[in-house]
Amino acid sequence: MKIVHITSNYIEGWGYQENLLPLYQQRAGHDVVVISDNEHLRYAQNPILAEKIIKQGTEYVKDGIKIYKVKTYLNTSSTSFFCKGVYKILEKEQPQMVFHHDLNTSTLSAAAKYKKYHAGVRLYVDNHADWINESKNRLWHCFFYDTIIPLQVKRLGNKVDFYIGVSPLRCQYLHKVYKVPKEKVRFLPIGCDTFQAEQVSESREELKHKYGMPKDAFVVVSGGKIDRTKGTLTLIEACEALVLKGENIRLVLFGRIDDEVKSIAQKHEWITQLGWCDRVTTMSLLKMADAACWPWLHTTLIEDSVAAASPLVVKMSDNVSHYAREEAGVFLECGDMKELKEALMDVKKNARIYRENARTARDKYSYASLVKLLESDTFCDF
Repeated sequence: MKIVHITSNYIEGWGYQENLLPLYQQRAGHDVVVISDNEHLRYAQNPILAEKIIKQGTEYVKDGIKIYKVKTYLNTSSTSFFCKGVYKILEKEQPQMVFHHDLNTSTLSAAAKYKKYHAGVRLYVDNHADWINESKNRLWHCFFYDTIIPLQVKRLGNKVDFYIGVSPLRCQYLHKVYKVPKEKVRFLPIGCDTFQAEQVSESREELKHKYGMPKDAFVVVSGGKIDRTKGTLTLIEACEALVLKGENIRLVLFGRIDDEVKSIAQKHEWITQLGWCDRVTTMSLLKMADAACWPWLHTTLIEDSVAAASPLVVKMSDNVSHYAREEAGVFLECGDMKELKEALMDVKKNARIYRENARTARDKYSYASLVKLLESDTFCDF
């Protein structure tokens, strides 16, 4: 099947859904094309990577996927109000499926136009927005989220087959904020990158040795953009209370760690701090984890943890409720210190059960499994 993905956030080498879903479709034997732009590269905050990508030109092949870069104008971090050349590329490639990432770009109009003139084409539009990560600018929210996007949804009508939420919460957001009819909403979660996880050949014990962890230590891992808003200080307090009780706990923090957390973490020899890690190192750390913990906010590293079959200790929300159904860890109500301590000890006591459940979730929500669902025009329950 010829499949075209349209996204403004395609940054090579990253592990987001926009990167991985096309890659897994290509591995499954589909002819995959990505249409993106270079205007959003500045949001990667990596000038060296941006320059490397720009030098490849406006049409090239990467990992078996043909990539087009088009011009977009009047851009925000996730929005392009004008684009150039998208419809022409669609006519050239003649896809049977168009997968448009996010609702809020002008490229969706080009995709809908192509669908209008080509019977049998499937057009899917996914949504990554919810009440947690939406813009906090109320004027922008009123103008764009509450007005422009609902008008576009109404205008496109039946040209879009389904609007897809990547979590149950984001399915709700499609209907309640963007005014997508319920019968048009489907659930296809952010997948688990099992291929990358399988590239880590070392066992958990070998990884503990590699990163200087005691063999019998209970290793808690947390990563990403680390600051007090993520609940990291509460996590440190919970681990410290367990250490003082004689528990052999080791906490590993990786990613962009702010100065406040760094200064506190440096006082404890049982905390290891690492910088920003590539995909291989990230998967290695998560595979090593006896518990992968984000006590307050959602992160795509949760999906990576499931790919590594590591038990979760995360805040319960409709962004992770599908993992909660599989009992792939402990899902927190409030994420305070007392609850965190109890959750970590629960995972330690029932490690085998939680890890088996994480494997079940991994297999169900792997990108390989999601690709098969899309092939048959079916989706997950939410």
